[in-house]
Amino acid sequence: MFSSFTANQAVLEALEGSTNVHIIDFDIGLGDQWASFMKELSDKSAVRRAAPPVLRISALVSEEHERESRLIRENLAQFARELNIRFHIDFVLIRSFEYHSFKAIKFMDGEKVAVLISPAILRRVGTGFLSDLRRISPRVVVHVDVEGQKDFGTWSHRQAVIDGLEFYSTLLESLEAANFNGDGDWMRRIETFVMFPKIMEVVEAAGRRRTPWREALVGAGLRQVGLSQFAEFQAECLLRRVQVRGFHVVKRQAEMSLCWHDRPIVATSAWRY
Repeated sequence: MFSSFTANQAVLEALEGSTNVHIIDFDIGLGDQWASFMKELSDKSAVRRAAPPVLRISALVSEEHERESRLIRENLAQFARELNIRFHIDFVLIRSFEYHSFKAIKFMDGEKVAVLISPAILRRVGTGFLSDLRRISPRVVVHVDVEGQKDFGTWSHRQAVIDGLEFYSTLLESLEAANFNGDGDWMRRIETFVMFPKIMEVVEAAGRRRTPWREALVGAGLRQVGLSQFAEFQAECLLRRVQVRGFHVVKRQAEMSLCWHDRPIVATSAWRY
């Protein structure tokens, strides 16, 4: 929820006044964050008494994501109809993007573009495609880190494994604290189907040579811009609703982080040309 609120707000502010929006999402998950984005887009259009918004999403997915893709399309299309939003979503295979870069994505005249990236896609396809971003003129590039990455560049395998395990131990501790009903089966499912695959992925990727993501974004000509006070207000309201001691919001170097005690577990930053 924290990453969805902060990322959505950064995109909404960058695209302020536009009713023709194109989102390129490199880590769509189940797509649930775009329902709240649609609601905000619809509300803003109604206040301006503008024409119904047009929203296109290009989602980068792997081949095994076919079942989730159908579910995402059905759910978001239904929600868009209820809000009177003209909506279309394209699923672009990561394999195709690796070969064609942004030529694998369809663009239309008059639309404003926003891009969402994550550590997972940078680990999967590298950072080379960032140099092509300028050609599509995005209004904002939002980086959402839900993996607690330390931007050290080339890690040793040993240090990467240690850092990864420390992060996921912290994340599990925060989830246990927020588990209001004490459902042990719920925690076991999260550990089995969410945490364990991510831990294995971190261990597998440990020690690979790569350009730190922040350095790669700067190298592509992007500059970091601060998230708004309203985004910070939203995040604080979210924490007050959850009411679990230990969570707090930190703004550092124009980046907004959700921390569990002294450890960031989610961090959102916005970048522009």
